[in-house]
Amino acid sequence: MAHITHTTHTYHLIDDAPGDARLSVLDSDQPYAIKGQTLTLECQCNDHGNPAAHTFIWTHNGRRVESVSVAENHLLRVGPADVHTRGDYACAAINTVGQGRWANLWLDVKTPPRLVHGLEPTLGSLANRSLTMSCRVECHPTCAVQWFRNNDSLPPITDPLTDYYYHVESVEHQLDERNGAFGSLTSYLHVHNSTALNDHDVITCACDGNGVGPGVRSSLVYRHEYPPHDVKVSVARLELLEGDPIGEDKIYCTASANPTANYYWTHASNTAHILAVGRHLTFNTTGSTGAGTGGTGGGAGGVTRDQSGNYTCVVTNRHGQAQAHVAIIVQ
Repeated sequence: MAHITHTTHTYHLIDDAPGDARLSVLDSDQPYAIKGQTLTLECQCNDHGNPAAHTFIWTHNGRRVESVSVAENHLLRVGPADVHTRGDYACAAINTVGQGRWANLWLDVKTPPRLVHGLEPTLGSLANRSLTMSCRVECHPTCAVQWFRNNDSLPPITDPLTDYYYHVESVEHQLDERNGAFGSLTSYLHVHNSTALNDHDVITCACDGNGVGPGVRSSLVYRHEYPPHDVKVSVARLELLEGDPIGEDKIYCTASANPTANYYWTHASNTAHILAVGRHLTFNTTGSTGAGTGGTGGGAGGVTRDQSGNYTCVVTNRHGQAQAHVAIIVQ
């Protein structure tokens, strides 16, 4: 009778580190972030090694940022994105034997167009003066700034010696991680002589969208400015009897000026002393003077002889001043 011998074989699995990692942006085929938004990076590994990988490690620009257990789906949440978010991300799987190969992904951060500073609502100038207007726009990818005058495009002439009445200058500002600033562009519109512009012209700087966000624009209204002139007083000479009333709208001053002028009144006996402020000169019942659209007029007391004299309306703005006079005789 034959004897059968049974042999038992024991198989030992070889311990091994995890395989190569793969890194991608979750639910997106665009390897970039958008300023202010968040995204999720996913690290995958087909060969988890033996024993199976238990941790995924992450680095950003070579510095360890996080360790995530396999049970947590090996995801890294990034954002809200800012200038410090951009850079090289890497991940790898780890088990008790060792570490698998790194996977790398360069993550850019794009920014929709944003006005860092736009134009003031209005800009005024005297005649025959040079002017400079500027807009600064943050955007990545970079976007160009275009200038318009009353909705008509101004060609981007860059030669300051051109025969045109203006030229355009552009200055690029590089990304500045230390101050947390993305790249931007400042565009200057240099007008060689303000007489080339018309009063109430609308000047606009604008840039189109850059594929990340819509374009932006800013506008101002140009105003011709000038010192006060054509100053007039409602009456040049006024003769009264003591006690006569003077209505509050009897003596007033007008002028043409831009920017808007300020008015005040003085008496010839002391021109350094301001009697009143405003367009109107009035006399109240106590015998003193006042100004403005209000006031009581002459009232029961009326004017007195000591209020006789030469009065001056002084009109001022930042470009100069002008005057007009009225003589008041009280008998």
